[in-house]
Amino acid sequence: TEAITITTTPEAITITTTPEAITITSTPEATAITSTPEALTQTTTPVETTITTTPSPSPVTLTPSLTPEPTAPTSMPLANTIPTLKLTTMTTMFTPTTSTLSTTPTSIRPTTMSTTVILITTPNITTPTSTPTPVTTPTPTTLTTLSTTTITTTTTATFLSACVPVRFIRVHLIRVRSTEISFTWKVKNAQAGVSYKVTLFRDAVKMFTIATSLKKAVFRRLLPDVKYQVVVSVESCTQQRTIQVTVRTRARVLKARTRIRNRPFLNEYRDRRSRRYRNFVKDFIEDLVSRLSQRLKLLYQLFRLRIVINRLTPGSVKIDFDIVMSTDENVTLSETRETFAESLNKSTQFDIDLGNTTIADRDSCQSGLNDCSVNGTCIRQNATYTCQCNAGFNDTSPSVPGRICEDIDECETGDHSCSELAVCTNTPGSFSCRCSEGTIDTNPANPGTQCTDIDECQTRNNTCSDLAACTNTPGKFTCNCLGGTKDTNPANPGTQCTDIDECQTGNNTCSNLAVCTNTPGHFLCRCFQGIIDSNPTNPGTQCTDSD
Repeated sequence: TEAITITTTPEAITITTTPEAITITSTPEATAITSTPEALTQTTTPVETTITTTPSPSPVTLTPSLTPEPTAPTSMPLANTIPTLKLTTMTTMFTPTTSTLSTTPTSIRPTTMSTTVILITTPNITTPTSTPTPVTTPTPTTLTTLSTTTITTTTTATFLSACVPVRFIRVHLIRVRSTEISFTWKVKNAQAGVSYKVTLFRDAVKMFTIATSLKKAVFRRLLPDVKYQVVVSVESCTQQRTIQVTVRTRARVLKARTRIRNRPFLNEYRDRRSRRYRNFVKDFIEDLVSRLSQRLKLLYQLFRLRIVINRLTPGSVKIDFDIVMSTDENVTLSETRETFAESLNKSTQFDIDLGNTTIADRDSCQSGLNDCSVNGTCIRQNATYTCQCNAGFNDTSPSVPGRICEDIDECETGDHSCSELAVCTNTPGSFSCRCSEGTIDTNPANPGTQCTDIDECQTRNNTCSDLAACTNTPGKFTCNCLGGTKDTNPANPGTQCTDIDECQTGNNTCSNLAVCTNTPGHFLCRCFQGIIDSNPTNPGTQCTDSD
């Protein structure tokens, strides 16, 4: 691995590599990627597998030699020497094709292909015009020679298993500071050597892109109190997969407002892109910074102290601006407020209306001024803030709390109060319960928490046949045709049962001296009149003639 030396300045970043030097010039907000283990920005190239396959052979070029040879007669003598077609050179031309794949084949097996070339020589063969060397012209003959040549080639074919694309699970924030964002990501179905592209955006403008096979990255030398978008992408199974997260760098922010009495408000000041607006803002900031303490001037030059103009409004010229300080610097807010107030008061270029000048802690929990999750709560901490995930949500990045809050499925974890006879439905941050069909909700004020089973067999609120047995179960029931009946609808057991006439089928235990009477699902036996029933406990089964 080549060693990388990175030299950064507020204006540019120079990345020197061996053996060639590469210089990258960035905006004052340049993103630096260092080569320390902490940087986690090693650029890797996806492993490439080169597979060379041999396609089907092209037409075979045969160069015959027609030099006459004496041939001994076999059945009858010939007056002349018969030339024999002798195959001396056979050239098979193949054009190899090289394919480069970004994945490793799972299995390779050779495939053998056979090609049969049939050569037929006809009478009156003449010398081929394409053969540069002189040959002897054969004597015409009526003999036809049939030659069959079999060419066997082996082609290596590659069989790839079905491709399963990489699936991103989530991003974990490891550390967010005023000038740094460090994070990892979790995926499924990742193959070894997969290269991820990580891109940093600010206000939809691409700031920096790195490539890495590690599932982690870090961006440094960022600006405090700036909202960045991080996008991680990977090419998998010819599909582009991405995951992104929005992060705001930490800062302590003072909200300031002042009025300049010796400058008129111009209509161009309403357009932030106008030249007069930019020149006015530039002059104001330079004048303000010029009287700061040496310590604050140095922080401003290092981009750890920022002055952000929010808007200009009429009334002479009113200026709303933020004083943004890195949280990594040991400068108190009171010191910062006093220094800026003194600088405004001593301005000679601008007539500052001190009566209309305020410098106070900004409420960063206002909408658009923080990066707390929509499923979290912003907690103000003087000139800064922190976040906390709401109840029912899991904080997947606890080291940077409240930024990534995922819903907890209480129905899946079992952390709910639904009755065992209720259906639990997960909702964002909570859950709901509903008594199952066939039960009664005895506590409708808290739906689905107290459900009582309804005995459909007892209430007759069932679909069982009259010739079926009904069995109650929690929330439902089951039907089974009685013995001696036939289920004519087995797809819906016990709903359509037909009686079997055992007396007619003979499938009964009645004596031959008894009368069989069919009953629903059964039968009855009774000895004939004048016949003795010798087993009255089982009537009609043992009948004896009295004679």
